[in-house]
Amino acid sequence: LGSFLVQTYNLNAYNLTDDVSVKVASPFAVSTDQMTWTDSIGFNNDGSGEQNLQVYLQYEPSASDEIAEATVTHFTDGDTISVNIQGEEGSTEIISIAEARQMGLGEVVNVTGIVLNPGNNSSNNKVIFDGTAGIVVRSFDAGNESANLNQGDSITVTGGLGDFSNLMQISQSPIIIDVIKENVELPEPQVLGLADVGEQHESELIKVENVSFINTGQFQGGGSAGNFVITDGPDILIFRLGSSNHPLVGTNIPTGSLTITGFVGQFAGDYQLSPRTAEDMVGGSTLGVDDVQHLPDLIYPNPASDLVQLSAKANSIVKIMNLSGQLLMETVYNGQNINLKSLPKGVFLLTVVEENVAFYSKLVKE
Repeated sequence: LGSFLVQTYNLNAYNLTDDVSVKVASPFAVSTDQMTWTDSIGFNNDGSGEQNLQVYLQYEPSASDEIAEATVTHFTDGDTISVNIQGEEGSTEIISIAEARQMGLGEVVNVTGIVLNPGNNSSNNKVIFDGTAGIVVRSFDAGNESANLNQGDSITVTGGLGDFSNLMQISQSPIIIDVIKENVELPEPQVLGLADVGEQHESELIKVENVSFINTGQFQGGGSAGNFVITDGPDILIFRLGSSNHPLVGTNIPTGSLTITGFVGQFAGDYQLSPRTAEDMVGGSTLGVDDVQHLPDLIYPNPASDLVQLSAKANSIVKIMNLSGQLLMETVYNGQNINLKSLPKGVFLLTVVEENVAFYSKLVKE
């Protein structure tokens, strides 16, 4: 008593012809800014084809052990969508995943979210999203195993924060998972460029367009074999299949322009994009560069020790990465020799972007 709980959700509106009203009964209240709370709020139709409306919902109990139920109703131009809600006095406070991600490792958090992935990359790692951020849930606690969660489950989870090679997780016991509802509609992925993928999008669902694979052959999964490299011309990103059971394993790596949907992961300092199913990878439109071509004679000598020459035009962008997709060197080429002294011995990928074409070749340093 004397305190309140606030949760946030996003209302996606398409092709509105009127304003939107949101109503709820006491002891619940709604707000657009978390400053003014009332039983009814409104959103103006801005005339665009799509609006993302953020609703703040507050529960302030009026009696000990109170269990309150109400309906949040959303109105616009004759259309009504209702959501049943419940508040319980004395229950653990739920915070947003964005807030949880700001807390320290080992701290116990209580969050809610929708499971984004079916587990094809790891049956034990389930990614949840609540509209503010995403996080991995990894639990082996009896009766609360994350492997039992399905894509589209709406859950609450309480557990300690951990991480695995910089990937934040709810992974420290005891972990309690409750499935609130099944087969919930998944959020739409955010459309990003490869250069935009970073910490702020970890464990969120994104879509990258007009990309192609540098690799050829067939997909493998798990370990370093599950790492591939996609490019949009100027930038690269690791494409990750985390399990040998992923449905893409054993299929041919496609060529040409693609649109790929998946969730963002991280291993050490490298961000990764993991598709959930084979359907997350589809043909795209025009590539950011006109073509990505394998050019075996791009580098001379190859194998090399310290210096190499390139068959490239002036002002080309040169990038050298390891076979995990980690960028090791980037420079502008103007006819000079490329110095490899900072690289260890091994096999690397060298990419040259000149005008609207990207060329790549394997580079062996002895």
